[in-house]
Amino acid sequence: MKLAPATLAAALFIGALAPAAGQIQIGTVQGIFRDETGAALEGVAATLENRISGYRQSVVSGPDGRFAFHNVPPQTYTLRAERAGFQPAVRTVAVRSNVPLELEVRLRVRGADEGILVVPGRELVDEGSSSTRVTVDASVLERQPGAAPSRGLQSTIARLPGWTTDDGGLLHIRGSDDEVLYVLDGIPIVDRIDPRFATALNLEMIRSMEVITGNIPAEYGNRLGAVVAIQPKSGIDTPLFGAVRAGAGSFHSGEVALESGGRITSRLGFFLAAAANRSRRWLDPPDAGNFGNRGGSGQSNLRVDWHPGRRDTLIAHLWNGGTRFRVPNTSEQEAAGTAERADLRNESQSVTWQRAWSSTTVTDLALYRRAFASRLLPGADDTPFIVAQDRRHGRQGLIASVSRERRGHSLKAGFEGMRVTPRERFSYAVTDDAAAEELGFTAAARSFVPGRPFEFDDHKTFGQVSWHIQDTFAPAKRLTLSLGLRYDYSRQLVRAQGFSPRLGAVFYVAPLRGALRASYNRLFQPPPVENLLVSASEAARRLSPLAAEGGGYTPLAPGRVSAYEVGYAHDVRGLFRIDVDCYWRRFRTRSRAAACAASMPASTCRSGAASPPT
Repeated sequence: MKLAPATLAAALFIGALAPAAGQIQIGTVQGIFRDETGAALEGVAATLENRISGYRQSVVSGPDGRFAFHNVPPQTYTLRAERAGFQPAVRTVAVRSNVPLELEVRLRVRGADEGILVVPGRELVDEGSSSTRVTVDASVLERQPGAAPSRGLQSTIARLPGWTTDDGGLLHIRGSDDEVLYVLDGIPIVDRIDPRFATALNLEMIRSMEVITGNIPAEYGNRLGAVVAIQPKSGIDTPLFGAVRAGAGSFHSGEVALESGGRITSRLGFFLAAAANRSRRWLDPPDAGNFGNRGGSGQSNLRVDWHPGRRDTLIAHLWNGGTRFRVPNTSEQEAAGTAERADLRNESQSVTWQRAWSSTTVTDLALYRRAFASRLLPGADDTPFIVAQDRRHGRQGLIASVSRERRGHSLKAGFEGMRVTPRERFSYAVTDDAAAEELGFTAAARSFVPGRPFEFDDHKTFGQVSWHIQDTFAPAKRLTLSLGLRYDYSRQLVRAQGFSPRLGAVFYVAPLRGALRASYNRLFQPPPVENLLVSASEAARRLSPLAAEGGGYTPLAPGRVSAYEVGYAHDVRGLFRIDVDCYWRRFRTRSRAAACAASMPASTCRSGAASPPT
């Protein structure tokens, strides 16, 4: 793959700075408990907690007085330490980067007439964050209603402020349509994982979930809407355990789920989550009769944590899923015997290595591989079209980064390279000419009939490289700046590149216990790879009503957005937080659906292989 000159220069720059990623976020809070004489304290019960997100984790110090909280999401926490005979110690700590936070906490001996010291935490408003974000912990996620909790990721996100959903789980946020970047264990999922395209991530394997909609850091790219950073559960800090759960509900919905994990040795742990479910209301139906709308899925997630030494952390993650469902019918399709079926498969493997070179410098390296497959299987009596598709693609990537704390600056620089290999087979035939004509199909598009269908078969190899650099620092008391720059070079059907500045500021108003923030972001998104080849093909263009005039297809260039935002977060007497945001976005992008809809059946363009003709 030939690289643009700016890409080569950036790669050399990052290479000189560090072994150079992306989105890896593995926070650690560690340290030692001592008494007033400086002696190490064993058996101190320590709790790390955030009242807003619901995050809560507890450990007990060892014989050397040391303690550690692993896999901590970036946010502000209250650390509370207790031991019999000592006064409790309470401290506010902020996890800002991958660099482990090293603490020394001293406990005072409690006198006979001394009570318990209670110090309230201040984590309701994050004084140092200029991003608009919501963090949801497992304690909240595990209480989500539904007969199949493992399928609840999209519906949970849709209940957050500013989000909405339609069309069987399609998410909308800030003027974008399902343009959400999921980040699992620090590794981006650029591919679509809504119910029509893949098996969704299991909600019950999530330890915490951070949703960022404003001032997206430079380490995140390839999507215009939002970032959902998911920290999976880990067994490294828990005893061995196992649990089986089953549930059932209306529409013959039901699920069986398994969780198991724990610490095998002091340096090795695992967590396994598996679930299988079914329902007779799998998608949002196009008809109140809910015709043919049934399906089922199964998936498994396995995470293994290994700490070979105090400086190194290795994490391996395996994710596999499969879904089969009947595409829901209209009443006319049901009467005609339409019986389209969809078969989805996805798998993912990743390995991450984090090394702490010193108390101020950490590097991360990750390798990943993902594969997605979607088949649409027609029935003999489908109407008004018989549509078949076999679409699959693989994605392989490398991510590397360096994080450094220096003189009040939180610096991070990274590099990411990825390779994508889509393969698409597609065919359709018109079985009801009058209905097809009513839908706007040209004579050329209606000329394909059973026995002489439209057929498409093609494959490509795409690539992308990116780098970023960012810094967070406080130039004045109560003022924090977040400055970042990202560069992307994308080679798909159209080659494109773009620089994306990410600038943010937050000022903490102490008398009001509030934080005023403002930001400017430029975002860059290559076209989604799903159905990209067929929608951009010359064969499809010739079927457009505009084909006779030389039109019917516009090259699918990456989307670009300039995003402006101001916001204010207010702590109301330590009881709850009020957050207000005002944003303005200017889009410069071409819609994939618009380019596709001019030339192909609506069933293919709107939602991909698993969407019914309309």
